[in-house]
Amino acid sequence: MYPAIALNTDGNGAIVFSLSSPHNFPSSAFVSVEGTTISPIHISREGNEPEDGFTGYPEFGGAGIARWGDYSAAAVNNVDNTIWMATEYIPDLARTAFANWATYITRWQP
Repeated sequence: MYPAIALNTDGNGAIVFSLSSPHNFPSSAFVSVEGTTISPIHISREGNEPEDGFTGYPEFGGAGIARWGDYSAAAVNNVDNTIWMATEYIPDLARTAFANWATYITRWQP
């Protein structure tokens, strides 16, 4: 969901995004890009719990649709051509009254 893309001066880089599925709690993930080749999905940080920030659950007053995964960023370090990426995931930490998400930062050396 909501990816961010960064390519270094060699034309290599990554696409970072939040990953969620029936088999994955919301997780931090990316694919590497080398020329025109895209890698399989790498999970940087696996999520540990279901999303329940601004609740999407009707039983708890939500409309059945949660707001999720809309914060991703990627940038190139011009000194060593590494890619730095950040995106949302659900950690195994105590939640606040309105959210249970966190940001995970990944450094990738293409």
